[in-house]
Amino acid sequence: MYLMAQDAEDMELTLTGMAASLGVSEDTARALLTSGEIPSRKQGRQWRIARSDIEAYKRRRRLRDTDKWKAIHLNREEEVEEQ
Repeated sequence: MYLMAQDAEDMELTLTGMAASLGVSEDTARALLTSGEIPSRKQGRQWRIARSDIEAYKRRRRLRDTDKWKAIHLNREEEVEEQ
């Protein structure tokens, strides 16, 4: 579920909305929040997560995945050159 704020940059999502945005289960989303990997706040019993923090996490995840791919790819090139 999306929660609208005063402008689009301040939009907040609930745990369910965040999970849907990331394509993960609610349990995985909750783990990201409790570990502090994605900043959040609680309003009563509900989690509130800024849309901008979710987008920042997605960028970090893409960079991390790209770095892993590069490392694997470079290792394979080195193996081919050694043969």
